[in-house]
Amino acid sequence: MENKDALIRFLHDSDARLKETTQKVEQNPNGFTTKLLGFALPAIASYVATAAMSKSWTKLSARKGWDSEGLINRVTIAALTGAIGAVSSTVVSAMCDAAFTRKRESSQDNA
Repeated sequence: MENKDALIRFLHDSDARLKETTQKVEQNPNGFTTKLLGFALPAIASYVATAAMSKSWTKLSARKGWDSEGLINRVTIAALTGAIGAVSSTVVSAMCDAAFTRKRESSQDNA
C-alpha cells in the first residue's frame, strides 16, 4: 500500500512541476523556442538561397557554354553565393527580430 501511495505522490509532484515549467516557458518571450527560431530561420533561409543560387548558376553556365571548371567561374560563383547567403540570412534575421519584438511587446501589454 505504501508503494502505491508513494508512486501516486511522485506522479502528482511530477505533474505539478511539469505544469509549472510549461507555464514558465509559455510566459517567457525570450525562451528557448524563440531563440531556436531566431537561429534556425536565418540559417535555413541562407541555405535555401545559397542552394538556389548555386543550382541557377550551374544551369546558366551550362546553357551559355561557360567553362564551369575555370578559376574565374569558381571565384564568381563563390562570391555571388556567399553574398546572397549573407543577405538572405541578414534579412530573415531582421524579420525574426521584428516579429519577436512585436511578440514581446504584445505579451507585456497583456500582462
